[in-house]
Amino acid sequence: MNATGPKKRAFAFALSLLLVLQMLVPSASLQAIAEEVTGEAPVVAEAVSGDTVPDEGEGVQEEPVPEPDDDPGVVPATESAGDEQGGADEVAAADPAPEPHAIEPRAVAVRTLAGATVARAADTTVGSMVISGGTNGTDYTVSSTTVVVKTSTPLTFKGTLTNGTVQIQQGTSANITLAGVTITSNTSSSPINLMGSGTTLRLFLADGTTNNLTVSSPSTVSCAGIHCGAGSTLYIDDSVANWSGSTHVEVLNGVVDTTATLDNGTSVSKGDPVTRLASPNPGALIVKGGAGSAAIGSGASENAGNMHFDGGTITAYSAGGHSANGGTNANQNWSSGTGIGAGAHGGATNMWFDGATVDAYGSYHGAGVGAGWTTAAGSAQTGTTGGTPNNACGNIYINAGYLKSQGYEHGNAFGGACGTNANQCIIRITGGTLHPSSYTGKFDIGGSGGYTIVTGGSVYVESKGKFTGVGGTAFNTQGVATWSDVTALGGSLPDADKVFMLTVDLSTSSERLTNEKLESFKLFIGGKDANYGAPRSSRMASSTSGSPSGWPSPTPRRRSASRCPSVRTTGRSRPSTPSSSPSPPPATPPRRSSATSSSTSRPAMPRRWRRTTTACPSRPSQWMRTIPSRSSARWAAARSRSCSTSPTR
Repeated sequence: MNATGPKKRAFAFALSLLLVLQMLVPSASLQAIAEEVTGEAPVVAEAVSGDTVPDEGEGVQEEPVPEPDDDPGVVPATESAGDEQGGADEVAAADPAPEPHAIEPRAVAVRTLAGATVARAADTTVGSMVISGGTNGTDYTVSSTTVVVKTSTPLTFKGTLTNGTVQIQQGTSANITLAGVTITSNTSSSPINLMGSGTTLRLFLADGTTNNLTVSSPSTVSCAGIHCGAGSTLYIDDSVANWSGSTHVEVLNGVVDTTATLDNGTSVSKGDPVTRLASPNPGALIVKGGAGSAAIGSGASENAGNMHFDGGTITAYSAGGHSANGGTNANQNWSSGTGIGAGAHGGATNMWFDGATVDAYGSYHGAGVGAGWTTAAGSAQTGTTGGTPNNACGNIYINAGYLKSQGYEHGNAFGGACGTNANQCIIRITGGTLHPSSYTGKFDIGGSGGYTIVTGGSVYVESKGKFTGVGGTAFNTQGVATWSDVTALGGSLPDADKVFMLTVDLSTSSERLTNEKLESFKLFIGGKDANYGAPRSSRMASSTSGSPSGWPSPTPRRRSASRCPSVRTTGRSRPSTPSSSPSPPPATPPRRSSATSSSTSRPAMPRRWRRTTTACPSRPSQWMRTIPSRSSARWAAARSRSCSTSPTR
C-alpha cells in the first residue's frame, strides 16, 4: 500500500473544506482553521484595490506548483500568513468613501494554485443606474449624479439616473453600451455630453433594449439630448459594431463599401448587403432635446460635430415640435433646434446615415435633420465648443437605412430652416429609403445655396417642387461629395444631370412585395447598369432617377405611376416582417385617370422586355421600373407603354 495515500486524501479534504469556508468565514478565522488542518498558509481570496488588479495574463508570474508526492500535504502559498490576515482590512481602509448616490463593491482578485490572477469586474451604482466594466477612479469617476468617462475601456449602463449626466472627458475616445437605461439631465449638462472638441464616443445599443435620454425641461433647459459639438465625433450603432479594430466599415450605395473582418468575427466584403452589418434585434434609442438645442447634435450658439448613424432604431425629438417633447408647434423662441443636427444660432458639419432606422422631428423654427433657427435662443450649455456658427445644415450623406424626418412651420425635413441655409453644402443620397415630410411653403430636402444629389435609394417626396437649392431640384451627378468637387466641375453641376420623378407601386406586382428588405439591387436602363444605389426595402413608392443618355425624360412636372400586368425580372429580397401568403393578383390592374405626354420614338429594347411592355398599347409612353422578385435582386427599367398612369399631385 502506498504510504502517501492517506496524506493525499487528507490534503484533498482540507483543500475542499477551505474552498467552501473562504466564502463564508472571515479571513483571519479562515487562516487559523487552515493552519490547524494543514500546518501551512492556505490559498484564499485576496481583496485588493481596483487599481492593483492586473489584467488577465498581464503582470502575473507563473509559479511552479510542487507535486504532492514530493512534499505531501503542503499547499503552495504565494504570500505569508500575516499578509493574508490583514489584506482585506488594509484595502478597505485605503478605499475612499463613496460619493452620495454611488455604491461600489470592491474588486476581488482570486489567486489560483497555478499562480494566475482572475479579476472580477466591479459594478458601480449611481442613483439606480449600474455601470459595468472598467474601474471607478480610473476609467470613470462619480461625483453625486455626474459620471465622467475618462478612458476607452468599454462600459455598460443599465437602469435609471435622474438629474444626472454622463460626460465624456474632453479628448477621450469612449466606448459605451446602453442596455436599458433612462437618463434625465440636470439643468446644465446633457444626459450624454461629449465635452469640448476632440472627443469621440462609440455608442452601442444592446439588443432588444429601449434607452431614453431626456433633457429635464424642454422649454427652459438649454442642452442637447446627446451633445456633440464641433471637433467631436459621435457613432451610434446596434450590437453589431461597424468596426474592424480601429477601422470604421463604410457604407455606400446601400451596400458595404469596406472589405474587413468585423470585431465580432464576421467577414464582410465590398458590395455585400448592408444587412450583414445589422443586428437582427436592434436596440432602440429615444432622445429628447432642450430649448434651442438639437436632440442629437449641438446646443445653442455652436456648430455640431461629425455624427455617424450606423445602426439601431433612433428617435430624436427637438423641443417644441412633436407632442412627445413639449410640442405645441407654437411660435416659441425656445422651439428652434433640430431633431438631428444643429441648435439655434448654430450649424451642422457632417452627418452620415449608414444603416440606422431614424425618426427625426424638428421644432417650430428648426429642421428635422440639418440646421436650426438663425437667431440665438437659449444659453450655451456645459461642454460647448463655442466658435463662429455657420448657420448652415452641413453635409448630409445618406447611404443606407430607413429615415423619416418631419419639418414644421419654418424648417425643412432635411436641410435648411428659419433663416439658415445649405450654403456650399451637399445633401447626397446614395442608398436607403427616405420619408421626408414638410409643411406647405417649406421643403422636403435641401436648402438655399446647396446641392441635393440623388444617385440611389428610394426618396418619398410629394413632388419635384419639394426639393430646394441650386437648380431647384436634385441632380444625379456621380462623384460629388463636397463643395470642392463642385468647384472642380467649374462651380456648378450640369443641367443634364437633373433628376426626374418616378412612382413605383410594388404591392400590386405579381410578387406582391410590401416591405421586404433588399439583399441586393441592380437598376438597368436600356440594358446598361445605371449604378443606382440600393433602397432599404421594397416599400418603394417614389424614387428619383437621372435621364439615361440618348433617352428623353418624361414631360417635366409629371410624376407618373406605372403598372403592368406582366413583368419579368430576377431579384433577391428578405422579408422584414412575417406576413401571410398574398392573395392572387387581380385579373386586371386598377385604372387611374390617364395622363398625356409627348410621344417619342423608342430605342430598341432587349427582346425579353418587348412582350412585357405592350399590354396597353393605347396608353401614352411613360417610364417604367420593373418589379424585383425574391430570387435575385435585379431591377430593370425600360421605355414602356404603361397600363395606367396618374399625374403628379
